[in-house]
Amino acid sequence: PALATYQEWFKKTYPNEPAPDLPKADAESVTFTTEQILNYIENDSRGRQGDVKHGREIYAKAQCIKCHKFGAEGQGIGPDLTTLRRRFQKKEIIEAVLYPSQIVSDQYRTVTVVTVDGLVQTGMLASQQGQDSVVLWLNNGERTEIKKEEIEEQKPSTVSLM
Repeated sequence: PALATYQEWFKKTYPNEPAPDLPKADAESVTFTTEQILNYIENDSRGRQGDVKHGREIYAKAQCIKCHKFGAEGQGIGPDLTTLRRRFQKKEIIEAVLYPSQIVSDQYRTVTVVTVDGLVQTGMLASQQGQDSVVLWLNNGERTEIKKEEIEEQKPSTVSLM
């Protein structure tokens, strides 16, 4: 009840910001829960040991490498994952992977742009904004530029680029 009261207050006070709604797990698409994964990596010998080679393959295959940097590999669009383990607990890391839109830092917040032609693009604003255009990083790691005169609407998005 306290959280619901806060959520309503936030929506009324900040109507142009993304709503503070908690993520809902899609039972059909979620294979493992946060608790099951945490139990595996803390209590199962295979989970505790890990597999660096397999992890690197998954990192590339899942396309994390297009936006995240780990050591010398990857891009610096999203958060650098090199020191992630020192900054967050295991449970927080698992939740961030399973529910990337639950908590999005302001520096990685996305916007949705609708053009006068009806094209909808959601991406992260590039740090170098042009005066005549908006530059977005898309979820595939590419940049797109949209002329401001072609923009019908631009609003904050509740969806992580991830």
